[in-house]
Amino acid sequence: MESTALYYQESGKTNPLGISLALMAGLAAASVLGFVYAYATFYIPIIYFNFLLTYFFGFSIGYAVGKVGSLGKVRNGRMLLLTAIGLGVIGVYFAWVFWIAAASEGGLWSFNLSTVWLFVQLIAMEGAWSIFGFTPTGGTLYLVWLAEAAIILFGVVTAVSAGRGSKPYCESCDQWLSAKHLTERVKGIANPIGFRKEMESKNYEALKNLPEADPAARNRTSVQLMSCSGCNNQHYLTIDKIERSVDSDGKVKEETTRVLENLKLDRLAYQDILDWGKKF
Repeated sequence: MESTALYYQESGKTNPLGISLALMAGLAAASVLGFVYAYATFYIPIIYFNFLLTYFFGFSIGYAVGKVGSLGKVRNGRMLLLTAIGLGVIGVYFAWVFWIAAASEGGLWSFNLSTVWLFVQLIAMEGAWSIFGFTPTGGTLYLVWLAEAAIILFGVVTAVSAGRGSKPYCESCDQWLSAKHLTERVKGIANPIGFRKEMESKNYEALKNLPEADPAARNRTSVQLMSCSGCNNQHYLTIDKIERSVDSDGKVKEETTRVLENLKLDRLAYQDILDWGKKF
């Protein structure tokens, strides 16, 4: 577990404007994409496509909340996560409203919970779709719908942090830190756990002693520095391990593993690593 003394920890601060903007962004995504999702799944009953669309629907809601929350300078990830989950539930409800409208060919538009629930029960009795000659109804169909809602909420949860990003925030200057991508021209780290311990103990030679790598090398290390452009008092280091592989079709795949994220540096260490990176 990352030590709070060694790594950046968000302050947990928020503001009404930032949360309000995140709410509006998530609500817009839930309503607009709920409409698109409902009509797409009704008129394009392809199970694999629908599965991806279900996840994308939830992901978009979570990403919108995280991204706009970041723009609104919200430094409380838990608050944004709970906000996104709530909006994900609303998104599921919107999707039902619009799906019923699609199924009734536009004859029924109702946001009334009792009306929607009545039609859900009726649909469960008859079935909504068939696959390989099988039409799920009753409890089986309810389980499918629960799984669908779970996928949407899973997409929401995984997307919030993607939308927020991982940059630290300078409370003194009231701004996110700026990032500087230093290099990927360093050979891969053989022992990430041991390397991380060395860096946490401020043995920065463990990084500086990594040999230069060819740009086409399969194993490389990505180094990124972050610093506050205002006060120049906060500095952080993030390191990723990048591994390339070739699949059976000859396509190159790249997998990134985070070795350490937002390790605190003092000003001298920051400048030392910055100067080291200039040689690549």
